[in-house]
Amino acid sequence: PASIKGATITVTVTGSKLGYTTASKTSKATKKVAAGTLSGATPTISGSTKVGQLLTANPGAWKPSPVTLTYAWYRNGKAIKGATSSAYTLTKSDKGKKITVKVTGKKAAYTTLTKTSKKTAKVK
Repeated sequence: PASIKGATITVTVTGSKLGYTTASKTSKATKKVAAGTLSGATPTISGSTKVGQLLTANPGAWKPSPVTLTYAWYRNGKAIKGATSSAYTLTKSDKGKKITVKVTGKKAAYTTLTKTSKKTAKVK
């Protein structure tokens, strides 16, 4: 669970037997529990690279599920203001440029992971 990230863990074992004194022993503390590691696919982009057409990001599989995904679209490496959904409609500003999408996965107690698609062909 997310609540143990950064904590240390010990275990106490208690033994008892009729006619003997009960005894308990506690282990040494573990190192701090590290964040988990997400895995995600490199996203792909589908759609026609023509002004006015819709591009769609396919994030692929992310594990362990569920993972919260966010999207950011880029024009020649620069973020496109307001383009933060899984789909993006190409505008006149995109003409002659190449488009990429970054997908970021987040999950409590896990490190954040960002994957970037390959560039599209130049937008016509």
